[in-house]
Amino acid sequence: KEALIKTELSDPSDFIDNEAADSETTITYDAPLVQEVTVLVADIRDYTSMSEQLPIDILAKLLGEWFRSVNDVIDRNGGGVDKFIGDAVMACWLINEKNPEEDVRNTLKAAYELHVVTELINQSYPQLQKPLQIGVGINTGEAVVGDMGSGRLQDYTVLGDSVNLAFRLEKASKELKTDLVISSNSFSYLPRHFWDNHLSSISVKGK
Repeated sequence: KEALIKTELSDPSDFIDNEAADSETTITYDAPLVQEVTVLVADIRDYTSMSEQLPIDILAKLLGEWFRSVNDVIDRNGGGVDKFIGDAVMACWLINEKNPEEDVRNTLKAAYELHVVTELINQSYPQLQKPLQIGVGINTGEAVVGDMGSGRLQDYTVLGDSVNLAFRLEKASKELKTDLVISSNSFSYLPRHFWDNHLSSISVKGK
């Protein structure tokens, strides 16, 4: 798979009664759509080591601040946080067929701003033994979009191989010691001068 690798970023429900669950229903889809989306996955680097070094109250405060900042960044750039997973976030932009380039640019701008807010948080926590750092993976492709879950316990989310690839690209960013890895599907929507000379071929699990 081809991927754009940027070493430096540029500015560009209530709880449900158990009785409500239908034991015969494992997954339900409420009018799902297959739609092109851009998925961003960001993960805090070396979180396990950091969690072992910080007092639990400081760790909880730091994570809460980071999560709030991440949500604000995604929201003001036109995306939506799908879920927080431990020390990571998955966000999604539904591609506008009339102007897909703008959605991809907004995703990239959000990635840059996530690094900015992470650095600001660093300045507020001098007790960190090493700076808080994140890696980001971005991919564009078709996904199933809609309410999914079991019985009455459902969430609006996106599923599909394009989502899985975004997670794999985020993992690759750590292995490649870079801030961001973006797939060829995503950077094809960007002007050539943006990604020229930053193109590399990498292998990701299952691809």
